[in-house]
Amino acid sequence: MFPFDLLHQGRTRPSLAILFGEAFFVTGVGVGMAWLVFPAAAGLITVFLISLGMQDSFATLLEVNRRDIWEKRVTPYSANAWLVGALVSVFLGCFLAFSFVAWSLSAASLRQVFASQFLLSPLQAVDLSRLAFGSVSGLLTRNVSVFLLCLLISAVYRTGGALLILAWNASVWALSFTFLSRSTIALGAASLPATVTAVVVGITPHLVLEAAAYVIAALVGIFVAKAVEKYSWRSPQFLRVVRACLLLVGVGMLLLSTGAVVESWWPTTWIQRFF
Repeated sequence: MFPFDLLHQGRTRPSLAILFGEAFFVTGVGVGMAWLVFPAAAGLITVFLISLGMQDSFATLLEVNRRDIWEKRVTPYSANAWLVGALVSVFLGCFLAFSFVAWSLSAASLRQVFASQFLLSPLQAVDLSRLAFGSVSGLLTRNVSVFLLCLLISAVYRTGGALLILAWNASVWALSFTFLSRSTIALGAASLPATVTAVVVGITPHLVLEAAAYVIAALVGIFVAKAVEKYSWRSPQFLRVVRACLLLVGVGMLLLSTGAVVESWWPTTWIQRFF
């Protein structure tokens, strides 16, 4: 998105800090524009605006990945690991921006503007002291379903679908946890510093693990779709892409499994120390 496109020029790889800042800016502007023009559906429109605003940067990242692997002979593992990290930076920029928005609005306005996100949020607790994430098997089943959905949507809608999924997940998690934090403070269960510390330390580990896994799912969908279009099914290039994607799926499943174990135990154990 302009003017961040200018900051990427002349760089071998886009800066992760600039990508983070761009995602933060695009999200903030998207919320404002959606609220002004489409107040009744601002939450959904914001997600679509983010997917549009980050399209050019995502295309740049994919081109850098292609160049690294096919021209510079960087190993697929290294090139794809950097690409995943870049897209996680985008996710975190969106997440932080949504968190700031959630803290700045009144509770009533927050639920009105982002009604869709709250309706579909997996977190329905009243405050943090009553928060429960579920069992490892339940979490893993849900997360694998989201993983497969990310892969399918990205295969069909490419970068637009991938960004839509990332922005949606960032909005749901940021808004849900911020609302729960504010409710906890309002009930007098904990102070603002204690609540913020509990949330940040409690959710960051599994949040990053799951975000990385969903990024991987999105990339696999895009890579496979591009390979089907570009190469013969029996060509060495197509088989190379398939092997790389199978490795990525394996890494994604490992991240989801680790994330489910962490999510079932760490957040509630940590947060209970404050209440």
